[in-house]
Amino acid sequence: MIYAILIITNILTLAACVLAVQRSLVLIEKIDEINVQVEESLDIIDTSYASVSKHLESPVLFDDPVVVAMIRDVKQARDAMLLVANKVTEPFQNDEDSD
Repeated sequence: MIYAILIITNILTLAACVLAVQRSLVLIEKIDEINVQVEESLDIIDTSYASVSKHLESPVLFDDPVVVAMIRDVKQARDAMLLVANKVTEPFQNDEDSD
C-alpha cells in the first residue's frame, strides 16, 4: 500500500516537473522574441535620434514663436527618445556587468 502511494507521488512529481520544463521553454522562447523586438526598436530609436539631432544642430533663421516652440518640442522628444532607450537597455547593462 505504501509503495503504491510512493509510486503515485513520484509519477505526479515527474509529471509536474515535465510541465514546469515545458512552460519554462515556452517562456524562454518568448523572452528571446522580446529581446529581438527590443533590439529592433532600439535600432529605430537610434536612427531617429541621430536624424533629429542632426536637424536640431542646424541654425534657425526664423524667430517666429511657433517655430521656436516647435524646436523646443522636438528637443524634448529627442530627450525622451534617449531616456526611453536608456531605460530599456538598463536591465541588459546590469546583466552584462554581473557576467
